[in-house]
This record gives sequence, structure tokens and C-alpha cells, in this order.
Amino acid sequence: ELRNDGNLDATAATGTLRTSSIDITIIDSVANYGTIAANGGTAQGTFQFSASGSMPPGTTVPMIVYLEANGGAYTTNCNFSIIVGEVTGADWETHDVGNCKLTVTRYGALGYMGTDQLQGDGFCYPASSVTHLYYGGFAAGNDSSYCVDRYMEQGGNDDTDWETTTSPDGMVMMYEPGPNNRDEYATARYDDSGHPSAKGLLCLQYSWAWDDATAEDFVITKFSLINEG
Repeated sequence: ELRNDGNLDATAATGTLRTSSIDITIIDSVANYGTIAANGGTAQGTFQFSASGSMPPGTTVPMIVYLEANGGAYTTNCNFSIIVGEVTGADWETHDVGNCKLTVTRYGALGYMGTDQLQGDGFCYPASSVTHLYYGGFAAGNDSSYCVDRYMEQGGNDDTDWETTTSPDGMVMMYEPGPNNRDEYATARYDDSGHPSAKGLLCLQYSWAWDDATAEDFVITKFSLINEG
């Protein structure tokens, strides 16, 4: 939907859909909006395109709608992205597009799902090397009685404070490529419901990597905490 917040009517307004992706076939590229009244007028138009069946689910495709009105006196580009297909969540995924590898999981553990190292690839740098990480993870807390993690406890078992959310689905979602020019982009979502003194702490996990020669030697991870208690 287009909205005209200017003080002049947008006459003979059109939009033309464009993309540089060779896997997208644009069937109907032009939407005609007619006249969109000034000061809040709106109009709707549709485009039609198809995606190649060989595209992996979760592929991000950059798109552009070129907008024109008033006989070419007004033009602008509207940039956005679409995600083709549905990404299936996993317990863990490994960033391996660059010169290092790092496994991220659905509950904050890094390198492996657990200290037994049965699931995951650890952290490898360069990517062809063996892992340099025994086990890692994200922890949050405010004192000795409230520390939320998946670390090994004194008794030798891994802690289970962080629990993956089910609604919405908090499993690891890997997008290749991801948004904003990221070659790999992964998300996960978990909360402190496994802690004996749960406080309603939610963690949103993000990680991304590139295969660019100037940015291939690391993986960035981001942990956003939300207090839902």
C-alpha cells in the first residue's frame, strides 16, 4: 500500500518491480495506482513473480519498486527484501561461509550442544583446522543464586536453565544469504524457564558471518535480553 503524505496529489502513479536475482522471474512488473490524494491518500497495487525451485528455503532476495508520478516529476526507489520459502528450525547450525567455523545452538550454548561434544563443530580458525573450543555459552544473572546458563554443574551434568521457546518457534533459523548483505544469518530464541528461580528473562540470539575477504575471519554474535517478568 502506498500513502501520500505530501501536499500535492500524485497523478498517474505507477510502480515497477525490479530485482537483480537470476532465480526470480517477474511475471507482472507494473502496478498502476492512479491518482493518490494528498495529505494521507492511499492506493494499492499488485505484482506477480515466481521463484526458481532450486532456491534453498530461506533465501533472501533484494527487490526494488521504482515509483513514478506526475509525469515523471516525482520518482523514487523503494528497496526491500523477500524471503523465499520457509526455513526449518534446527537444534544447531554452523557458520562456515568464511575462514572460521562456529556452531550456534537453540539455547545459547556455543560450539556444541553440550559438553559431550556430540553435536556441533566447535570453533575452528582457520576453517580447515580442528576446533579450538571445548565448550562455551551465554550466561546472564545478577547474583550467585540467579545465573542462567547451560554450563556444566558441579555434579558433572550440563545445566538446563535456558529453554528454547515453542511459541514463537525459537529453534535456530539459518538464512543464506541473510538480510543487510550478510552471507549467513542465524536466529534463536530462549528463556529462563528452566531455572529454579525463573524471572521471565527472554534472550533473542542473532549471529552472522561473511565470505568477503575483508570480513571472513570472525562470526558476530548478539544477545538481546528482554524482561518479561
